[in-house]
Amino acid sequence: MNLRIWIVLFAFAAQTLPMQRLQSAEIDFENDVLPILEDNCLFCHGEDEQESGLRLDRRGYMLRGGDSGLAAVVPNQPEKSYMIEVINHVDEDMAMPPDEDKLAAEDIATITQWIAAGAVWPGQMDDVVEEEIDHWAFLPRQTEFDHANIDEFLNSRLRDASLSFSPPADARSLIRRASIVLTGLAPTPKRTHQFQRDFSKDADAAYEDLVDELLASPHFGERWAQHWLDVIRWAETNGSESNLYRKNAWMYRDYVVRSFNEDKPYNDFVRDQIAGDALGQGDATGFLVSGPHVPAATVGQEPTAIRQARADRMDEILQTVGASMMGVTIGCARCHNHKFDPISIQDYYSMSAAFQDVEFGSRFPELSADHPRIRRDAELRERLAELRNKMRSKGWAWVEDWTGYEEIHFPPKTIDEMRIDFHGRWVMMDEMEVLESGKDHRNVLAPEFGATIRDNPSTHVASQPTSNLNNGVFGTKGWRGVSKKGNKEKPWLELSFPETVTVETIRMSSNREDFLETDYLEGINKSKIR
Repeated sequence: MNLRIWIVLFAFAAQTLPMQRLQSAEIDFENDVLPILEDNCLFCHGEDEQESGLRLDRRGYMLRGGDSGLAAVVPNQPEKSYMIEVINHVDEDMAMPPDEDKLAAEDIATITQWIAAGAVWPGQMDDVVEEEIDHWAFLPRQTEFDHANIDEFLNSRLRDASLSFSPPADARSLIRRASIVLTGLAPTPKRTHQFQRDFSKDADAAYEDLVDELLASPHFGERWAQHWLDVIRWAETNGSESNLYRKNAWMYRDYVVRSFNEDKPYNDFVRDQIAGDALGQGDATGFLVSGPHVPAATVGQEPTAIRQARADRMDEILQTVGASMMGVTIGCARCHNHKFDPISIQDYYSMSAAFQDVEFGSRFPELSADHPRIRRDAELRERLAELRNKMRSKGWAWVEDWTGYEEIHFPPKTIDEMRIDFHGRWVMMDEMEVLESGKDHRNVLAPEFGATIRDNPSTHVASQPTSNLNNGVFGTKGWRGVSKKGNKEKPWLELSFPETVTVETIRMSSNREDFLETDYLEGINKSKIR
């Protein structure tokens, strides 16, 4: 309870009671407190019935609290005791006793004083209530397994039911079953005929070779990854009303497929998905944000709605971790102690603290130098550099249209100033870079090089100055050139450098975050050159 509310309530109680009662140094539990509980509380919160999981007939249960996860009694601290809040009817929805049966002010003061004095309950000061777990999934197996192996167990049960195993399948059925189960694809006629021939010579060897072949197929990972992806509710859209496309979801899907095909140990598989961003497996942590959620951009500006949406997204993470890796439903403990699993509301919010720095949305993944995508990235960029050098050697100039930015390439030019004229009457950029020739490709338009930028005064937008073009901040769309109606001039930019530079590339970003969030390596393959 808010401390201010508690002080006000206590002051009110003090005004309604005889001073000598408040000044009493000791409350007799048996004579003063227990009758109040018996008359007003124990019918619904006693040994026979526990509304909201709360028992008040033993001190240990009071200290533990009910489904709310809040301790009913905190000795010496009535302001932190949930019982004081409910008997004062602070929240009418949780008022106890309910309706018009509020305790008398004198009884409330008695319970308050009893808690403040340490909640002394004679004979129960050492009372400890153990967590009662009766769900079968958390109990030890009650009977010994009296069979040497699973086959013996199955045979005995079949005999008891007067049943027997089905007869062995023929070769054609076996290869079809194994192929569909392990890869999701039916075998080709050619492979079926080959297996039938091998099976007729040595059935066991033929089947073992077939299974090894299917496990080595890349389709094995594609087939079996779907089961894990289903468990964690993975999808390529985020659900909710907007159901927006999640443009980087494929990276996590590919990680799961690759893990199955590489036979990654399960402990490594789990570790990557919880902490992969710190282990060079940043694509694996897509696990935490694979489920449905309400995007922050669709929530609006109402503070309570923003907090609610954030709590919902955090709940989605906890539910995913709980169901897939712990085998329990954690979500119930968001509002109260779990009804079946041994998870309290304190456990829920303690666990949520571990994930508070996680947010839904795409990002450039943290990948190690030996990650397959980084190696492929290097291969593609090396090939791209070869193509660019070949075109420059022929004196060509061209534009590469990447998602989020364009690059204008041309043979090396030594300059101290440059002018860029735009064809359109409306231009918007978030950043501009002018790259030097050579291996390093330094951006000579960066502030530390001292270059200046000037735009067309007649198309200048005061709120978005040219200084935004080289401030190193992407995603802001910080500069615009607008030719208003009746103005025949179009936007242009003039760049001046303090000394001569040799350049070969101009990079103009409309929103660099689009590239980092959506395309990454895909952009290398799909770059449009014109």
